[in-house]
Amino acid sequence: MPLFFCCGGIQIPSKIINILFDTLRKLCYSCIEINPTNLVGYLRVVDVKLSTRGRYGIKAMVDLAVEYGSGPVSATTLSNLQGVSLAYLEQLIASLKKARLIESVRGVQGGYTLARRPEEITVNEVLKALEGSTTVVDCVSRQQTLSCEHACTCSARPLWLKLQSRIDAVLDETTIKDMADDYILQMRRTTHESLS
Repeated sequence: MPLFFCCGGIQIPSKIINILFDTLRKLCYSCIEINPTNLVGYLRVVDVKLSTRGRYGIKAMVDLAVEYGSGPVSATTLSNLQGVSLAYLEQLIASLKKARLIESVRGVQGGYTLARRPEEITVNEVLKALEGSTTVVDCVSRQQTLSCEHACTCSARPLWLKLQSRIDAVLDETTIKDMADDYILQMRRTTHESLS
């Protein structure tokens, strides 16, 4: 099984995909076939979305994790690695700095570094800093539950709560170091395949 699946242009680590598969299988009581080719449809049903802020922010954090211990990485370098404008990347950096996930280093050789070791930063922390919420549907959010008049009587809410619990567990267990390690393996494999 590949380390990553591509979902809407985002590479999702296979460990996250496998947990989502298992969760969906359990929650659906094996009444439907779930596999990588139709996972995107299921994610759309429960409205799982990551904005470009979340996607590019995670990628920037992974790039900083890959370079961790080698000195700061300039905003221009990060912008070029992500393929986004410097102005947009600086918006993401501002949110990540505010959440104390990255630090800036001034000077000619300045740039940005992770504020903590990569293994101490979870994907959930990064997404919450950039997205504000990682809920699949509003009714499972502590802030939004009261705004839904059917939250207490909704027959689907237990399903959403279970799915949210699994997603939260994956996001809390997956560190930026895990993603950086997977990315490095992926790049080695890609380089090896292109040389073959």
